[in-house]
Amino acid sequence: MIWQGFSLIDGQGCHLATTTNGLIVYGSDELRVVSDSATDFRAVLVGTGSEGAGSEFRLWKAGLTVSRYRADCAGRAYSLNRIRVGPLTSIFAPGREIRAVDLGELAVTEPGSGTKAAEPVLSAGTDQPGSDSDMLIRPGNGTVVATTCAEMDGDLVVEPQVKLDAPLDLDLVFMSWALTYVDTPTRRTNY
Repeated sequence: MIWQGFSLIDGQGCHLATTTNGLIVYGSDELRVVSDSATDFRAVLVGTGSEGAGSEFRLWKAGLTVSRYRADCAGRAYSLNRIRVGPLTSIFAPGREIRAVDLGELAVTEPGSGTKAAEPVLSAGTDQPGSDSDMLIRPGNGTVVATTCAEMDGDLVVEPQVKLDAPLDLDLVFMSWALTYVDTPTRRTNY
């Protein structure tokens, strides 16, 4: 999958999600963006197709640099940390690894295996954006659900590492769109 412009497109060229006028539309689900800050991106689930209408989705910077982000998608926790996927990754094409902290709640299946649950490692903390005490997630914990890699033209490649089922698919659409504000050079905003 790849975010090109304002559309998330799969390998066959089908538009999976679009963004217009502060809305992220994925199937019958709509997320209304309430903050498009690259340090604290927020949206709320709206629309008639959603059982969880009113649920909050948030992606925020978890340190001084943009190398570590955290996400809370309607109560489901993720870590989004920079990784190296090639020799020029860190400067010219940032890559990220998206890890679900507790897959037991998501019931995600890995290709070729059964359901895998990760050890929960959340700890309650403050609600200050960018605070490391928001979520204490040890590096390498959780299961990798996707990787991303920014391209120089502003596109963001999203590679799912597990089978995408609800609610993980909507979570990934939200997180990957928010990452276009952080990792792609054509959308880069002030931090």
